[in-house]
Amino acid sequence: MRHRSTSRALYELLSSMRFAISLLTILGIASIIGTVLKQNEPYNNYLNQFGPFWFPVFEKLELYTVYNSVWFLTILGFLVLSTSTCIVRQARPMLRDMRSFRESARE
Repeated sequence: MRHRSTSRALYELLSSMRFAISLLTILGIASIIGTVLKQNEPYNNYLNQFGPFWFPVFEKLELYTVYNSVWFLTILGFLVLSTSTCIVRQARPMLRDMRSFRESARE
């Protein structure tokens, strides 16, 4: 019983538009960072630009290779999964509404 409710809760999370919008917001912020910070430069350039304190922090967060980082690709994967689940969840009601549409129906 517990497993069923956990899987149902996970399905509800993945198929919600709020979750997809949250992922899009996170991807937008990450894309801004990836655009502002020059990507795939030699590490000496980053060390000179950010200093010995921030260089390892940014390197640990993979901010020098944002678009190839594991966390960015994971968020993209969850976005695809979430969007696909949302489409599958809403497909039946959309098709039902499309079939029942009458252009010249009287009120």
